[in-house]
Amino acid sequence: MNVERKIIFITGGTSGIGLELTKLLLNKKAKVIICGRDRQKLSELQAQHSELITIQCDISKTADIQSAIYQIQQDFGRLDILINNAGIQYNYNFVEEKSEIVLEKTTTEMQINFIGVVELTKLALPLLQKPKEALIINITSILAYSPKFNAPIYCPSKAAVHSFTEILRHDLRSTKSKSLK
Repeated sequence: MNVERKIIFITGGTSGIGLELTKLLLNKKAKVIICGRDRQKLSELQAQHSELITIQCDISKTADIQSAIYQIQQDFGRLDILINNAGIQYNYNFVEEKSEIVLEKTTTEMQINFIGVVELTKLALPLLQKPKEALIINITSILAYSPKFNAPIYCPSKAAVHSFTEILRHDLRSTKSKSLK
């Protein structure tokens, strides 16, 4: 797919894989929108790349996701590519960590790594069905298949994203819209 002038939304676009994808896609003349939690990082990136569009959005908050999708709808009316990249990983020993900390970390990791992906994808589907072709790219990890023992929730959260992606691929095949891959 030629990405020139495509509208691409990347979660977690302020660092790591998301930032590198942002730079690559901007160089290919795509219209890139990134979201992240840190307003300062977003401002710095926008100052470096004037064509970049930034949205402050915490993927763990439904209201932020709704607001981001609403903004994209108002500004562009469509979305060509959604890249669900935002993620967080806590490293600890599940047995030795205090219960209240494990529960807090579990909720945060699952909300950002999995539930946010599901919510954002569901809300973005109407925008993704408008162009002739569209893509949803869910960034997961090899740790979904080969767990790391000090990441007891990150690994299953990425396995959940993988499973969700397979189900989504199947469900989209059975819809009228064959444009989503």
